[in-house]
Amino acid sequence: MRIARAPLVLACAAALSLGAAAGASGAVTWGSALVDSNANTACPSAEPVCTYVQTALPLGESALEAPASGVVVRWRIKGPTNGGNVTFRVIRVAETDVVTSYTSVESAPAKVPSLAAGEVKEFPVQLPVRAGDHIGFDKEAGMFGLFRAQTPVARSAAFIPPLVHNQARLKDQGTVGQLLVQAEIEPDVDNDGFGDETQDSCAAVGVCQDVTPPVLSGLRMRPKAFYPRREKARAGASKPAGSLLRFTASEPARVSVELFRSSRGVPGGKRVGSFDQAAVRGQNLSYFSGKLGKRYLRPGRYRASLVARDGAGNASAPSVVRFRILGPRR
Repeated sequence: MRIARAPLVLACAAALSLGAAAGASGAVTWGSALVDSNANTACPSAEPVCTYVQTALPLGESALEAPASGVVVRWRIKGPTNGGNVTFRVIRVAETDVVTSYTSVESAPAKVPSLAAGEVKEFPVQLPVRAGDHIGFDKEAGMFGLFRAQTPVARSAAFIPPLVHNQARLKDQGTVGQLLVQAEIEPDVDNDGFGDETQDSCAAVGVCQDVTPPVLSGLRMRPKAFYPRREKARAGASKPAGSLLRFTASEPARVSVELFRSSRGVPGGKRVGSFDQAAVRGQNLSYFSGKLGKRYLRPGRYRASLVARDGAGNASAPSVVRFRILGPRR
């Protein structure tokens, strides 16, 4: 990305040096210690994607909950695996005397290459996190290697279909084992959304400014015609429930997805709602169930308009993909 620099570049460099020195010991590790072996476990259903959340870990060995608030600047997984699409998730847990709910508050998709046994792969991200949050991820059903070790005392929760951003869910299943996923959290004392140690481009506001908007490319949905999950059982057809949304982003960004339903006499269609998700630099993938908020979309033809906005507030040009929601047979 192109950075426009104001005349006070030397002041910026000095401030950066001081900031790095002051916060050098601030980063903390969250999640698995990545020392256990991998068990090749698949998603516990025929769904194309599932979510796993760590709910218990051995005391003193790993950090189950985020040890501090700040910004997740990188995350890691451990092989072996044949590779595929994985989405790292920050999960907020709410407990009452009766139930425990799980909400995905931040996420970052990534394309995982084939990994040998014991091999660790790292991915850069920029996700806010709150002390006490839990760690999790989505994986495709076709991937072997869930990065899950059969560690005594460790527990995880499974969600089928996967969690959706900002929608609280109760766990579908409970499993034994440790998710071999780990993250690094840096403080964000200046509250700019960037990790203070490795991501801050400038310590003084206005000295360095990102002026290049992000670019979205390769946008597609597969399949383009699908049933919402609620309708599939009633429809009695072979089409799948939900669809996978794929695109490539030129830099880390927050992507807003606006949905429009084709309507006679309404150019461009009638807006039915929106949702947003985090995007990483490179290829991104997310599962769309056909549900928006608490309601399922009606059968019909739709278009999704995506706009990416980076940490400096620069917005991309809209990218559009069209799809169709199927209804039950009559």
